[in-house]
Amino acid sequence: MDPMQRTQIVVPCYNESKRIKVEAFLGALEKDPNLSFLFVNDGSTDDTLNVLQSLKEKNPRQIEILNLEKNSGKAEAVRRGMLKSLESSFDNIGYWDADLATPVNAIEVFCRLLDSRDAEIVMGSRVRLLGRNIQRKAARHLLMWRCSPGFPSSREKLWLKSVPDG
Repeated sequence: MDPMQRTQIVVPCYNESKRIKVEAFLGALEKDPNLSFLFVNDGSTDDTLNVLQSLKEKNPRQIEILNLEKNSGKAEAVRRGMLKSLESSFDNIGYWDADLATPVNAIEVFCRLLDSRDAEIVMGSRVRLLGRNIQRKAARHLLMWRCSPGFPSSREKLWLKSVPDG
């Protein structure tokens, strides 16, 4: 990853207090000082906001929290997070699941793809590999395939490279 590229990852969270892997997020930030996370608390009714605030206290420079009072769904949480990220001058903006179903170290791979291929968008999906257990509900998989033909999975990641105004 280009050490000068500033990257922010939007992480939508709804009732994730027991699944947030604090050490994994902190480790990624320690490894890359140009990486930051914007956690979007989507009206959680558990202890998610407290977990996020504790996480932010450990690294206030690289962690932001956007607290949505009312649950609006994952898509809206991602959208609101992306809009907030666009208010700053990041070179790359992406989103990631709070449970780290895709390991946090893959962020570097996505950034390298953006840089090496002069790409504007990088998307990825989880595939069944030997030794990996990917849990998918058949109805959701079918619905996602129907709504977005051409994508093999419902677990796409979207990355945007900032485009200057003008």
